[in-house]
Amino acid sequence: MSDAQMAAQIALLFDALKRMQLITYFDLAACTMFLWDYVVTIGMEVELVWSSPWTAMKVVYFVQRYMPFFDTLWLTVHLQLGHDLSITQCRRMLSTICYMYCLGIAASELILTLRAWAVWKRDKRLAVILVVTYLLVWVPNLAYMTLFLRSLKFGDPPVPGFVGCFMIDGSRIVILCWIVVIVWDAFVLILMAIPGFKAYRVGGNKALLDTIYRDGLIFYIYLFVLSTVNIIVIQTLPAGYIILLSSTERCLHSILSSRVLLHIRAHGREREEATQVQWSNGIAAHQGIQSNKAAVSHVLYGGSMGTTTLGPLGKKSYTHTYA
Repeated sequence: MSDAQMAAQIALLFDALKRMQLITYFDLAACTMFLWDYVVTIGMEVELVWSSPWTAMKVVYFVQRYMPFFDTLWLTVHLQLGHDLSITQCRRMLSTICYMYCLGIAASELILTLRAWAVWKRDKRLAVILVVTYLLVWVPNLAYMTLFLRSLKFGDPPVPGFVGCFMIDGSRIVILCWIVVIVWDAFVLILMAIPGFKAYRVGGNKALLDTIYRDGLIFYIYLFVLSTVNIIVIQTLPAGYIILLSSTERCLHSILSSRVLLHIRAHGREREEATQVQWSNGIAAHQGIQSNKAAVSHVLYGGSMGTTTLGPLGKKSYTHTYA
């Protein structure tokens, strides 16, 4: 091998090592973000979720909430920092991570989707549309991920003492997975925006509306922007960077979906306590408060609301549908 060829090989090696180091930094940053949010919100979770009745929503919440401890904090970190990993081990490990990412993100999106369905008063026609489109989105997503995993190429450790897996190349077909996510996010964002705009025009409990609509819209915008950036990274940067933002997006989906449910239940708890205080002070609670208390029950345990009752002085009090 000539000096020029050797220099070229060394340059490629250093480029690959810098790329892997950057991906490791992003993965560790995603883990730190997830752990920080978990520490901040675990008190709310214990109080508002652990003691609540078991429902399908609670099961989905726990699945998408705790999967990152396994697929990101353990497997992804081991993929980047593990010692003496064979090519077969790397391939199996990354396959497990990617499939768990798909299932975890799908579970997080399910929570946000069910909330969007709830604000449409659990319309049966919309339910059919959501079930069909959800399957049309996430089943092909697993197929795209399978094609991507088959395209991956790993190499032997380039230098003694190398840690992690040395991924050489992979197909950009993985971009379809994130395009599917961004299309779904845009669809549900529109579903949230339409009744949200109407609700703000009608008026009502501002804190409740902010919790249901504003937070949901902002969270979806966060996910939409991150998915867009991820697609740009995959499309424009070298193939070695195709998984640069995967762990970040995985963790952010879990964080935001968990906060959606926690914020709604926290607001429901506050409204229940406010109602109890008014009763204990001997103040006659009007029908608007009672309907709000009923809405709280539906937030915590499921159900649908969409009633209009009379408040003080005969003014109308609107209870919007949410979950």
